[in-house]
Formats: sequence, C-alpha cells, structure tokens
Amino acid sequence: MALWALSLIVLLGVIVILAREWLPIGVVGIALPFLLIALGLSDTSTAMGYFISEAIVLIPCVYILGDALFEVGIADRLGGEIKKLSERTKGGGEPMVLLLIILASGAACFVLPRYGVTGALMPVVVAIARSTKISRTKLLLALALAANIWGNNTLMSTPPNMLANGVLEDIGAMTFGFFEYALIGVPIAISGTLVLVLLGKKILPENIDENKAFDGSPDENGGGAQTAVPGWKVVATCVIFSIFILGIMFEDSIGIKGHITGMFCVAALIVCRIVTEKHAYSAVGWGTTFFCAGIQVLGKAVETSGAGEMIASVTLQVLGTTPNPFLITGVMFCAGAVMTQFMSNTGAAGILFPIGISIASSIGADPRAVIMAVVMGCGSSFMTPMATPSNAMVMEKGGILFRDFVRSGIPLMIATAAVCIIGIPLIWPFFD
Repeated sequence: MALWALSLIVLLGVIVILAREWLPIGVVGIALPFLLIALGLSDTSTAMGYFISEAIVLIPCVYILGDALFEVGIADRLGGEIKKLSERTKGGGEPMVLLLIILASGAACFVLPRYGVTGALMPVVVAIARSTKISRTKLLLALALAANIWGNNTLMSTPPNMLANGVLEDIGAMTFGFFEYALIGVPIAISGTLVLVLLGKKILPENIDENKAFDGSPDENGGGAQTAVPGWKVVATCVIFSIFILGIMFEDSIGIKGHITGMFCVAALIVCRIVTEKHAYSAVGWGTTFFCAGIQVLGKAVETSGAGEMIASVTLQVLGTTPNPFLITGVMFCAGAVMTQFMSNTGAAGILFPIGISIASSIGADPRAVIMAVVMGCGSSFMTPMATPSNAMVMEKGGILFRDFVRSGIPLMIATAAVCIIGIPLIWPFFD
C-alpha cells in the first residue's frame, strides 16, 4: 500500500478514536510514534525527537507555573475581588454581574489555562448567584464560555497555540510572538462579550431557581477555609512567573530559548519550596503533553508521505484555481470549529495543521495565516460539553444541559467566525 494511503488511514483512525473517546489522548500520543515507525512512515530518531522538542518541553512548564499561582492563593484573591465588585454593583443589574464575571475570567485567562480559571472561579460564581438571586445556571455557563472566548490571547493560553509554533518552527517559518495571538483574540473576545451581555437573557438558561436552591456544602458559599500562605511565597511566585513570561517574550533578544527559561523557573519554584517535586509532577497534563508530541510525528508523516499535498490539492480544486484568502480562512476555521466540538482542541489542531501547511505551500501563501485560522477555529469550544474541560466542569453544578451549550454557542460561533474570516487575512496577509 502507498505510504500516503497508510498515513491517511492512520489520520482517519486517530480522528475516529478521538471523536468516540475510545482511548485517552495521552495513550494515542505515545502509541502514534511506534505505529508510524512500524508502518515505515517515520524513522526512530525523527519520531522520538519530537518528545524532547522545545514546544513539548515548554508545555509541562506552563502547567506547573500556572498551578503555582493557584497554590499560593492568587486565583482565590481574584475571585474574592469579583464577589466584592458584584456586591457593590447590584444596581447595575444582571448585565453588570455578567460583565464582571466575563471580564474577570478573561483577565485571568491571559496568564492561566482556561480550565483552571473556570475551576477556581466556580465556587465564587455560585456564591454570587446566591447573593444576587441570578440563576447559577446562567452565571456558570457564562463563566465557562467567557474562559473560552478570552482564553486564546497568548502563546501559553492553550496547547494548540504552543503546538502551532512547533509546527511553524519545524518548516522553518516565522513563529508567533507571545502576545501576537491577541491581535485577533482580543477582537474575538470583545465580540463574544457583547453577545453574552446583550443577549444573555435570551441565550443563557435559568434551569436552577436561586430562591429555591440550597446546598450547604462549603464550596457553595465561596469556598472553605484555606491554609495561610506566607507572603514571601506569593511574592516569589509572582516574580518567578514574571521572569517566565518575560523570558518567552524576549527569548530572541536574550538568546535563551523559552523552554530553558521555563525549566529554570520550575526549578526555582521547587528550590523555594513553593511546590514540591511530587506536586509539580502531578500538576502536569501529561496526556496533553504526550499527545502534542505524537500528533506532531503524525503531522510530519502526513507531510512527507504526500498525503497532505493530496488533501491540499483536493481542497484547492474545491476552492478554485485562484483561491480567495477569506475563503481559505473560512474553510480552515470551520474545519477546526466543527472538529473541536467533538474532540480535544489539541487533537483537532494536530490533525489540521499539516493539511493547512500543505495548502499554504501549494499556493505559495504565508503558512502563519492558515495556521492562525486553524488555531482560532479549534479554540471556539462553545457548542458542546465535550469541546473543552471548562464546559464539562460546570454542567453538574449549574444543571446545564447539552442543548444549552448549542443555544448559547451558535451566536458566539457566528460572531467569532465573522471576526476571524475578515480579520486574519488582513492581519496576516496570505501573499506579500
């Protein structure tokens, strides 16, 4: 069988496995290199080399440093401030409470992973619901959706963002800067915020009546008692995290790669006893890390076997001989947006990146524009509970149903698609 056919079979198999959730993504990531080596689609040094690449080493560092911010109570302090502000603005009504929750979640998402922000703020939002008598269903769904619309503005916001840089670096293209995602991410976030605040009464459900709801568990009332953290640990964590952010932002100027800075900062956290070695290990999403490595191996196999060029050729035939950049952006965005509703955004991005690279190569376009369309499509996790952990986390606590995600997600998806299709080709021109 031709190599391109084998690589396509593996690619389709991965899509089915992820969509049906037959195997954890970590298992898929670890198994892929061995399968591709056995099928002759990759050699051992290439396949194993991705597990120690810069992008893959950086991912655990992001997990550990983000978790440290929660450990020292910085996230809890943020939640407390939200509650105070909401209590002061009762006169502003429901739209003001929604806006405060959305903006607080959005601000936290600039430095913390979206699922972490959702988890940390859930008890606070429930307490706000009890205080304001606004249904927790509405506020918790708004919290999860806010984390999604605001959680794609920096290099470390989500694994697909870091994976995108790894893919671009692998083909010798210019990578994205730390805050470059915000050029399109902020307009998306603003449009999504307006949708939630202005249409909240129509699209956000009220399945739980706060006048009747009662749950005496500690987290329902804003969280239980928390062990006091020494002030020096809070300061030290902020300093270390700032060094990490600045190191990544200015890695070209200082001549030190971002993953080296990340490892240094993680070591500093452990030496200062802010986190233990055991806790640091447990904080890492190893499944995501391994999957990112494995899917890059598959992406390389799709590229080198000729399958990517074949898919790109078919796509271009559909798009026409002189493809319009706005049309290509729309197609790649929609592909990512559809796939991410039924599998992890990391999985969807890993599958689409090599196809996008092949399309860009076939028409002589800047691959960064196509990759950005994929990233933003895969970040549009609005319409199903399985699209992202943030959505799944709020379902039980908020009494949120599958159809609630669809109802609220459709207008968000329309707004996001419009911003991306118009904005991406203008910010990152396909052709010089």
